[in-house]
Amino acid sequence: MRVDWRHAARWTEKYDSAAFRAAAGRTALALAGATRDRGRWCGVSRAAPSGNESTVAQDPADSATRSRGDIAQARDQRAPSVAPSASRVPAAPLGLDAFVGQLRRAESYVIFGDIAVPGGIRASVAELRIAEAAAGLEALARANDRDANVALARLELTCKGEEPDTQRSTDAAHAEVAARTTKVPAQMRERIEASMAVRQERIAGMSTACAQARFDSRAISQGLQDAAAAGHEVSLWQLGNLADSEAARKYWLSAAMLGFVPAQVDLAQSLMLENSSGDRRERGAMNFWLQSAARNSPQGKLLLGECLVNSCNAQPPDMATAGQVLREAVFLGVASAPTTLASIPADDAAAPTDAEMYSFNSFLQRLNDLGCYGVDLYPTNALHISDQLQQLGLRLSPAALEEARRLSDQAWREHGAQARAAWHCE
Repeated sequence: MRVDWRHAARWTEKYDSAAFRAAAGRTALALAGATRDRGRWCGVSRAAPSGNESTVAQDPADSATRSRGDIAQARDQRAPSVAPSASRVPAAPLGLDAFVGQLRRAESYVIFGDIAVPGGIRASVAELRIAEAAAGLEALARANDRDANVALARLELTCKGEEPDTQRSTDAAHAEVAARTTKVPAQMRERIEASMAVRQERIAGMSTACAQARFDSRAISQGLQDAAAAGHEVSLWQLGNLADSEAARKYWLSAAMLGFVPAQVDLAQSLMLENSSGDRRERGAMNFWLQSAARNSPQGKLLLGECLVNSCNAQPPDMATAGQVLREAVFLGVASAPTTLASIPADDAAAPTDAEMYSFNSFLQRLNDLGCYGVDLYPTNALHISDQLQQLGLRLSPAALEEARRLSDQAWREHGAQARAAWHCE
């Protein structure tokens, strides 16, 4: 049964009206005025990019390892989601030095996301030349580059250090991976060790690098507030990242109405969390922003897919639409999308076959082996995806396994470039 999106249609009419767009500007002015004299910031910056946060926090092994038996075998006869190719096409070879370089470049996107930042400044951050990056951003901010001021704000927050809970979680995950590296292929082990070394190098070097940088916190804060009052969507979004939950949603709403995709994703996720707690008063708003985020963002597709599978909008599950958007999310590099796909009941027509699941994991493995997900996620992704491929391979017949590999090759031909672009992965 399809989900009733009539609530969302009413929100569309509301947000498309000229009066409401004008109200968004007034809201921005009021929000900025309310925080103008706060001086020091509170809160912690949300990690970017919005495309895929905590992609391997959950292990889907339990849901993925169930046998789909006769159901999957019968469904394998229908047309596959990706047409098979004639031969295997391995991922483009990437030497260890190039792999490490990509891991370092990925860190600038963890900090800045898709904010418009000159490549030279991103390179400075990747190479831990933080003072140089901060000086460059400050010069741009003084020249009225509002995006640069937001980037400067995010760099300053990064210099205050990773949240202890986040660091402990990552350290624990990496420790589990390290305990198993003796049993993985040599090339994977080499890359896991390299990525962990880069992370430790970054943690050790960041404090010294940041100590050499100068941040005018008052000027940065004032710049954010002035830009938000003028309707700068990126500043509105960043102020939301620094605010308490109630104020954050107001900032994100203003930025989302102005078309800023990360704000649409954060707003949709915030409304989903509220809805899941039993408060369904904003269900119409949630539906609208979930659809908006899904149209514009890989992470938005994941959120919408999860909602449709789990009936977060108090409607019957819509597995057909969920299967579609989650497959799109996979081919945009969202590494946790197969987990949700695997939760679709095996007897549902939208459920992925084992051959599809193999091709999805193989596709994501290629992205991971290019360093697209950065130092924090490479080790856990590498081990998790390898486990999934091994389990799926054991369940497939030789002919079905070859078919799965052809699906993966064709998927990489058709979607690899867009996935790499989504993750800024050269």
